[in-house]
Amino acid sequence: MIRKVLSISSGLDQLGGIKWELALCLLVTWIFIFGSLAKGIKTIGKVVYVTATLPYAFLFILLVRGLTLPGGPQGILFYITPDFSKLLDVQVWVGACVQVFFSLGPGYGGLISMASYNTFHSNCLRNALICTLVCGGSSLFAGLIVFSFLGSMAHEANVPITDVLSSGG
Repeated sequence: MIRKVLSISSGLDQLGGIKWELALCLLVTWIFIFGSLAKGIKTIGKVVYVTATLPYAFLFILLVRGLTLPGGPQGILFYITPDFSKLLDVQVWVGACVQVFFSLGPGYGGLISMASYNTFHSNCLRNALICTLVCGGSSLFAGLIVFSFLGSMAHEANVPITDVLSSGG
């Protein structure tokens, strides 16, 4: 059943066919992006108001849903309760570094392009701090959502949250 819904092929040697629904959505997205870019920087600024705030609205909706599920609040408590013994584990620090590079990395090209439109006396330090804090805050906020659903999964399976985390799927 899952292979049919997700259109998973039997292996790497069989790629499968084109999902026309997804291809059409991708085409519409690229037409929208091209139209925004062709209109200039003022249009991009207006588009960013929607594309920057709408994901947070969706994340907030998911957080409310995760909190209403049985076990959701326990998952969030697990997320925000520190385990100081993990600070001595090198793999935790490696994972944290990888998270920072992956979360800040995708924005570099766009940030450099948009920064070229800054005025000469723009406060670059303030802008860099805001970008870093928003990125880190977004990661923490998304973590609340993920752990609310993990808490629900642990409650449904009647296992500790650590077992859900270590199962890998």
